[in-house]
Amino acid sequence: MDAQCNGCGGRVMPYTHYAAHFRPTAVCASCGMRVRMRHYRTLLLASLIPVAILAGAVLMTHSVLVAAIGLALGSLLGFLADFWTFRNLSWDPDDAPPSEGGSA
Repeated sequence: MDAQCNGCGGRVMPYTHYAAHFRPTAVCASCGMRVRMRHYRTLLLASLIPVAILAGAVLMTHSVLVAAIGLALGSLLGFLADFWTFRNLSWDPDDAPPSEGGSA
């Protein structure tokens, strides 16, 4: 199951596209509506805590093998957490007006 648009209920985008272009906004692949991931800033701020804990634990480790295993497990858990949030957080229609880009 991929992330669903709250506007049309269709598929927003595949995870590979989201992972390659990690942004809070996207264009729904089903309806073309601009959508925004709910709680994106909170997600980024909350991810700093486990990263800081992991970095501190790796720096305090005297064994290279234990540090490498810790980094590998931390990376795997980070990937799984990112995939879970992509699928389970809401993608709401963006209320911001479209920017009037272009040259004048």
